[in-house]
Amino acid sequence: HKTLSDFVLTQALSSAEEVIQARDKLTLSESDWEVFMDALENPPQLNQRLQKALKKHQNSVINK
Repeated sequence: HKTLSDFVLTQALSSAEEVIQARDKLTLSESDWEVFMDALENPPQLNQRLQKALKKHQNSVINK
């Protein structure tokens, strides 16, 4: 009991949600999880290379 447009829109939204959900998940092995947690608990010192990477990230992602 839907119009063709409503059906297509519903299916497109459902597919889009699946794609977004799949891209939002990150699955790590146990050893990768340990490395990740260690980096969170003991972040590296902000050296010149890390500052450059942070600035590049800010320019390409945050400031758009």
